[in-house]
Amino acid sequence: MAEPLILDIGMHLGEDTEFYLKKGFRVLAVEANPSHAAACRKAFGGALADGRLRIVEAAIADRDGHVEFYVNLDKDDWSSTDPEYGTRAGTRFEKITVPCIRFESLLGYVEPGEEVYYVKSDIEGGDIDVLRGMLRCGCRPRYSSFEAHSSLYACYLAVLGYDRFKLTNQNLNWAQRCPDPPREGRYAEHVFGPHSSGPFGEETPGAWMKLDDFMELFMTLERTRRLEPALTTAWYDIHAKKEA
Repeated sequence: MAEPLILDIGMHLGEDTEFYLKKGFRVLAVEANPSHAAACRKAFGGALADGRLRIVEAAIADRDGHVEFYVNLDKDDWSSTDPEYGTRAGTRFEKITVPCIRFESLLGYVEPGEEVYYVKSDIEGGDIDVLRGMLRCGCRPRYSSFEAHSSLYACYLAVLGYDRFKLTNQNLNWAQRCPDPPREGRYAEHVFGPHSSGPFGEETPGAWMKLDDFMELFMTLERTRRLEPALTTAWYDIHAKKEA
């Protein structure tokens, strides 16, 4: 395949998938919410038809089968297989049953010859199952990003061989613009919305850090959150790359 593949785990309504397709990448997207998956199949009909996009309607879990999924009715991006995330802050929710697969099973949808270049995971507490699956099967793309729920995620990534890290403020994505000439894929004019994971790879803002510097920054942020919650209302992503 000429174009590398991006795994968009937690497709939501396709905000990130749209950007990756614009950049010229192929996308294998995962979405557990049936209504979101249906909306994306309609919105991305052209990319599905020409093979640039595949959508797997399932949750990532520690097994293949079915799992309870909490659809948040007030803030749909909080929907999760984990009730702590899917029902938080007293929001309304609906509990449904959806298919689930292990990360290793997801790789069965990768076609022979395709290079997995980047894994983006944002599945509200389920990201640990992605990381554990990557460890089990040895999937180590050049770049990965995860919503920063825990510093443990960076430790998993380090064990996987990632040696450079960034902590990006997702509330500032709206201010990001794609560089021209591009540093990832081809140039794309794009405005990042509130549910977007933003730029990836070498187009992410800020400097890459070694693990110890990253952990110091992360723990400082965690202490600040405990002492002065109003100062850290943003949400963050961990970006990682393999330098070699």
